[in-house]
Amino acid sequence: MVMSQISVPPRFCTQCGAAVALPQTCCDHCGAELDMRRCQPDDATIKASSLDSDATIKASSRLPVYLYAQAAHREATGKISYDDVTQHQQHELLLPKSQQKHKKSVQLLTLRIACIISLLLLLLVLLSEAFNHGSSVLAQQQAEKSKTQLDHLISSAQVAGVPTYYLQSVIAQKRQTSNDAVLLTLFANPLGISLYQRQAQQYQRLQKLIPGIVQKASEQLKAQALQMLQSLQTRLSQETNTSGNIHYFSQLFSQDQLRMSSAHSPKDYIAISQDARNAVTSLNLMTSTNQQLNDLGATLSRMNAAHLDVTAMQQQYQHDVSLFNSATRPEDFQDLTIQIQIQYQQLLVSSAHAFPYVSAVMLNELTTNIQTLRTYGINPAPYQKRLDADQLADARARTLHDQLIFLKQIDADIGSMYSDLTRGEASYTVKQFHHEVDAWNKAHPYYDSYDGHSYALDNGYMQTGIGGTLDKELASAHTVSDYGTVITEAKNALFNLHMLEVDSNDHHSFDTVHKTDEEMLIHYHLEQKQVLMVSLVEQSLRVYQQGKLVNAYQVTTGRQELPSLPGIWAVLDRKSPTIFTAGEPRNSPYWFPATPISYAILYHYGGYFVHDAPWRASYGPGTQFPHLDASGNTPYNFDGSHGCINLRENDAAWIYKHTDWNTVIVIY
Repeated sequence: MVMSQISVPPRFCTQCGAAVALPQTCCDHCGAELDMRRCQPDDATIKASSLDSDATIKASSRLPVYLYAQAAHREATGKISYDDVTQHQQHELLLPKSQQKHKKSVQLLTLRIACIISLLLLLLVLLSEAFNHGSSVLAQQQAEKSKTQLDHLISSAQVAGVPTYYLQSVIAQKRQTSNDAVLLTLFANPLGISLYQRQAQQYQRLQKLIPGIVQKASEQLKAQALQMLQSLQTRLSQETNTSGNIHYFSQLFSQDQLRMSSAHSPKDYIAISQDARNAVTSLNLMTSTNQQLNDLGATLSRMNAAHLDVTAMQQQYQHDVSLFNSATRPEDFQDLTIQIQIQYQQLLVSSAHAFPYVSAVMLNELTTNIQTLRTYGINPAPYQKRLDADQLADARARTLHDQLIFLKQIDADIGSMYSDLTRGEASYTVKQFHHEVDAWNKAHPYYDSYDGHSYALDNGYMQTGIGGTLDKELASAHTVSDYGTVITEAKNALFNLHMLEVDSNDHHSFDTVHKTDEEMLIHYHLEQKQVLMVSLVEQSLRVYQQGKLVNAYQVTTGRQELPSLPGIWAVLDRKSPTIFTAGEPRNSPYWFPATPISYAILYHYGGYFVHDAPWRASYGPGTQFPHLDASGNTPYNFDGSHGCINLRENDAAWIYKHTDWNTVIVIY
């Protein structure tokens, strides 16, 4: 089968329009190069012959044949030739001018729209970046501002004296939050904004914690200051002898009381606590130094009795006494102790000149101490062995060297017993105290006709009162000074108990001077003080000013299980008015609702006050036990107090207005 050939239309010169056969590159008619279009636009005419100007045809009428030839060529070869590439251009050139203009307009419009859309998108991106950057800056500034405010609050708390351990948690959280800011550079917005906002919120949350921390620190440090003042006052009351500079420490305590009245910040309470703590340390050292000074004086007396010349050493001793009476700081007593020890060793060497007399005295002292340990219930076997060895060494001492060795050894043996002696005496005295409390209670019970039960008039001296305090102090004692403190407190408690026992037989009116009051004033050197004297058996309070009775009131003291505390107490706080709140849970029998109080004087750490009790109508003997109140019984007035000293409001008002921070409260 013969395939009909498809003729490819010739090219046309764009200059003259003449047809040019392939493969010519120049027009034979006008000589123009044939790199122009194959076809003319839609309405262009193509000259069929250069000789016949009218022999023209429409280029558009020949286009379909040409396109068909090109399509057939592509189908046959499967390739796109250069002619194929330019075919679209030739096709467009052969379109009518109106269509070409319309298509160009559409293309131009499309391009413009695309450009506008691109510009809008770019603008949106820039605006978004600008907005996010602005928001990020604002969020960062807010976080930095919150951090600055937090730093200021922390700094203010530290300036106010809040110890670092109270602020450790906040400081650690602030540091962690600040470290998190480093992560912000790793994230793009809006994550960075969110982190800054979270950081600001964390700083603000920590800011809200600071006031509570300051308040908590103030309350706890105030309680510690009150406790230290209580310890100082108790320690002062134990110094019944006149040796040492007791007056200095008494004045120091009074100053701390006044400072306490105006203290508000943690720094104030810390300063008071430190001051009182140093004073207590000095008083403890004063006691031990005084004991060494007495030992030195006793040794001088022994040597003087042996007709030894101790004139120079006596002068040194008097100088030591002068230093002791002027000492106020712990370092003063420590330096004096070292000096006394050196002098004592010198005395031992000098005492060798009267060896028979001195050795006999020291052996007798060691023997007596061993007997004392047996009395206290402590096994003296180790010390008995030392005594036996010392007696043998004494018998064998022939030379001065032997005598000096003996004197130093027996002095060391006597000194080694001091710890056990004080420990034994403390335990023995406390046991003796408890025995007398129990014995007197059994012999003198108080029968309550209201409920038909018997109660202890000396309940303040039992385990629920000062007796329990003594047991705790004895159990926690470790040093000679600790045991010495327990001994003094137990002896004072015994003295106070004896005053209660005597007062129980005193039937004078409550508003007259009692013999026991006078003895208390003398024993504790309170003749020149203002004193609130509370008698537990009488349920009365008498006001003494420099030893003279000024006023007297009936009171209600602590109930059987919550007694008022016997002892010599100082004013630790004064409040007018105030509100008392219960420290027990609501289901406790000792719970009470928040109660307004007009006049309150704190006499012991732990909430022991002298105050008005408007919920009561009955005061006086027996009201510390279950009774019928004159106003009718309620859950809060049918029994004694929770350890406070209750008065009528008018009586409490008079006491509050006529006393100050230097007033002493004595309860026996």
